[in-house]
Amino acid sequence: MNRPNLNLTCIAFLCFFLSSTTIVKSQVVINPHPINGFQLASKDILNFDIILAGSHSVTVRYEAELSHESSGLVVQFQSRTHSIEPGVNSYNPTSFGISQSRYLNHNLSAIEKSTSFLPPGEYTYCIRLTCMDTEEACKRAFQIEQNYTACGQAHSETITPLLLNTPEDESVVEDLRPNFNWIPPMPFGNSSNLRYTFRLVNMLEGQTAEDAIRRNRAVYERTNLTTISQMFPGQLNDLRRGQRYAWQVSAYIGDVHIGTSDVWEFEIDQPKPIEYFYVVKPKLGMEAYGHPVNRKLGFVFEDRYHSDEQMDWSARIRSETSNEWFEIGQLIETNKTEGKTNLALKPEDIQDLETDITYVFEITNGKSDPFFVRIRFEDQTDQPRNH
Repeated sequence: MNRPNLNLTCIAFLCFFLSSTTIVKSQVVINPHPINGFQLASKDILNFDIILAGSHSVTVRYEAELSHESSGLVVQFQSRTHSIEPGVNSYNPTSFGISQSRYLNHNLSAIEKSTSFLPPGEYTYCIRLTCMDTEEACKRAFQIEQNYTACGQAHSETITPLLLNTPEDESVVEDLRPNFNWIPPMPFGNSSNLRYTFRLVNMLEGQTAEDAIRRNRAVYERTNLTTISQMFPGQLNDLRRGQRYAWQVSAYIGDVHIGTSDVWEFEIDQPKPIEYFYVVKPKLGMEAYGHPVNRKLGFVFEDRYHSDEQMDWSARIRSETSNEWFEIGQLIETNKTEGKTNLALKPEDIQDLETDITYVFEITNGKSDPFFVRIRFEDQTDQPRNH
């Protein structure tokens, strides 16, 4: 009868024991909690679990770090020492017990201090475990050569994005020098370090607003703005009637991009055709009339002391509510009879005047006091009225 080989049995048992010990040693899991929501604070990364297999506790220390996709390493935290027990050990920013913290990006640190949150972007965070126990205890709980690090991803957004306000998208604007306004991204709009970049471009025929803002040369561009509005600059010429424009605003704190608005477009209104007009309060000696066909603006000058002398007539104009005068051209003598002189302004001299506004014309001939005529223009759907 053959006896069993006890040596082989012992060797097999020993191999099983060593293999089981190795498996137990590798049962240490770091489980970073996922970061949900739109906003991110640096200490949010200190929420994680440590799962320890086996039957012995062990003393450890943790290190946590957070990196931004383009700005690099943001912050590093180091914990006090902890005794972790077999099973699940959960941590949060309080129980983590920060012993050291180091911010490596001063711009992002300043943003978080002023707003309580980090700026929008993609982030990576990692938790690393280091055994601080005796060599024997560390060998019993961990494989020394194994790297006990686990990482996660986080995404941060603004509560409300950077929004354009006026001029409204796809609107028709009458003002040739419009002002631009926008709504700041929150909560970063409360930061005194927030700065804006404003860009305005022409749009070509058939071009989208997005393509225009990306490709076309700027009509006006301004950086380092501290307010949420941009007045049309005085050094620029008026925007052109019938022209479409696109505009966009971006926000920064230092060199950190906070957000960029959508691209909006607007069009400067074409002038309404002037077919009729009427005199509101003409001065004695001068009256006005309109040519519905050729759209000339005509005046009749009554001169009770008629002279055959040729006179040079000119006109300037202002709106009834403004004190600023504008020269609009020379008047042409179209007819001259005894006691009356017919004068006219060419259509191109009045093509930029608007309907439903009362204008004051000052007409001079260099020989007598100027004549003042108040005229209000109406479009072709109305009938002329005299007052």
